[in-house]
Amino acid sequence: MSKITNLDQHKERVVVGNILKSWRDDPVKFVKDNFGITPDPWQVDFLQAFTTHKRLAGIASKGVGKTTVLAWCILNFISTRPHPKIACTSISFDNLSDGLRSEIAFWLGKSPFLQRLFKLTKTRLFNEQNSETWFCSFRSWSKSADSNAQALTLAGLHADYMLFICDEAGSYPDAIIATAEGALSSGIESKLVLMGNPTDINGPLFKVANTKERNNWYVQHINADPDSPNRSPRVSVEWAKKQIETYGRNSAWVKINVFGEFPDQGLNHIISRDDIEGSIKRRPLPDTYNHIVTGK
Repeated sequence: MSKITNLDQHKERVVVGNILKSWRDDPVKFVKDNFGITPDPWQVDFLQAFTTHKRLAGIASKGVGKTTVLAWCILNFISTRPHPKIACTSISFDNLSDGLRSEIAFWLGKSPFLQRLFKLTKTRLFNEQNSETWFCSFRSWSKSADSNAQALTLAGLHADYMLFICDEAGSYPDAIIATAEGALSSGIESKLVLMGNPTDINGPLFKVANTKERNNWYVQHINADPDSPNRSPRVSVEWAKKQIETYGRNSAWVKINVFGEFPDQGLNHIISRDDIEGSIKRRPLPDTYNHIVTGK
């Protein structure tokens, strides 16, 4: 009788192992099997890229489902890798708690399989049998912290499988991204995912999308442009058209929240990026400044 039981247990482990491998290789299948839905087209692209890329960035307009994708990536990674360590952060702990953590709770509640494996608290998602070595932690930093203190937000993780999730990453301090970057050189598999609105032309999302760093990243732009065939279907066409009508296609608000594009200047900036770059290229004529030197 015991031999039959052992054989059955072995077969069950083989079946589960094959399922987990299929989910690891195909996060879209993971979403369909666990949650019973088909992701949006852009979400399919991002999930597929998650399997093969070390660094991923999603630059999105408002309301396209970016937090949902992050939650799926976290749940996929924590359930298909052995003893992974994941760190998630956002622009504030309230934002992290009300946004990403809440989204994880929502999808966790839809999967009986995941509910058997993991427990969610206010600060952690973890495997109850291996709580110290198999977890996702939610972290934030003080707005008044110096760069050294900010860098500690994502510090301290060491494992064969590591994932760093940076939600609302448009205006993160450089020190936080640098810490995660430093950890990517270790372990068997380490990933860094940035997601957010293109709010800041000095933030990490802008640098990833518009500098030589882009060669190291998978970058996906997601928009709600009512005239785009590739727009996110989650955003109301009527809402998008109303924003364009009210603020204009070239306004910073519309570029960020509807088109998912970086504005010429930040919402709180007085001088645009084009103005600055133009001034650098210009060379004043001598008559412009001679009077300062001569007093004439």
